[in-house]
Amino acid sequence: MPAFEYIALNRSGRERSGVIEGDTPRQARQILRKMGLTPLEVSLVVAEKAQGGIKRSLSRGLKAAELALFTRQLATLVRSGTPLEDALSTTAKQTDKPRIRRIVSTVRAKVNEGHTLEAGLSEFPAAFPDLYRATVAAGEKSGHLDAVLERLADYTEQRHEMQQRLGMALFYPLILTIVALLVAGGLLTYVVPQVTQVFEHLGQQLPWLTRTLIAVSDALKSYGLIGLIIIAVMGYLF
Repeated sequence: MPAFEYIALNRSGRERSGVIEGDTPRQARQILRKMGLTPLEVSLVVAEKAQGGIKRSLSRGLKAAELALFTRQLATLVRSGTPLEDALSTTAKQTDKPRIRRIVSTVRAKVNEGHTLEAGLSEFPAAFPDLYRATVAAGEKSGHLDAVLERLADYTEQRHEMQQRLGMALFYPLILTIVALLVAGGLLTYVVPQVTQVFEHLGQQLPWLTRTLIAVSDALKSYGLIGLIIIAVMGYLF
C-alpha cells in the first residue's frame, strides 16, 4: 500500500502534517476526513534518483542514534512474532519525526508491494548504509531476519556509543587548545606591549627572539580579529 505525505487542518483550524497509507490519493483523503482532518495537500511519497542513476533518499540520512533506535524497535517487534508490515507500521507511528516516518512508511509500502525489506531499504541509501542493507538481505535469504535484526540493533547501538565516546574524547583537548590560544593571545595582546615599553626606555638592541615576540604582539593587536576568523574557519574545515 503506497504512502502519502499530507498537510491538513484539524477541527480547531491548526495545520498538521504527516504520512498516511492508502491505495490512492482519494482514499488517503477519505481516511484523513474520517480522522477529523481537512486535507489541503496529499502527495505520494517516492524515492528520487540522483545523478548517475543512483537512488537517493528524499531526506537526509539517519543519524547514528536514529538508526540505532529504528533497528532496535524493528528487531523487538519482529522477534516477538509481529509481521514485518505491521512492525514497520508500528515503528513509523512511534517516531515523532516526520522525516523518519516518511522513510519508514515508504519502506513499508515497498514491502507491501511484495518486495523484500532490503529492496525497501535500498530506496534510501543515505539512511541505510551498504553493510546494513547487505546484512538484512542475508537475514532474509537465510530465514533468520529476527536474529539478524537483533545483531544489527546491537551493532548500531555500539556504533552510536563509540561515536559519543569519540566525540567526548575530541571535545576535551579541543577545549584545552582553545583556552591555551585565548591565554596566549591575551598575553601577547595586553601583557607584552606593557613590557615592551620598559625595553624601549633602555635604548639597547633586543635579541631576535624578543623582537619576534614583539612583532607577533603588534600583529595580534592590529589583525587579531582577522586571525580569530581564520582560525575558526580552519577549525570548521578540518
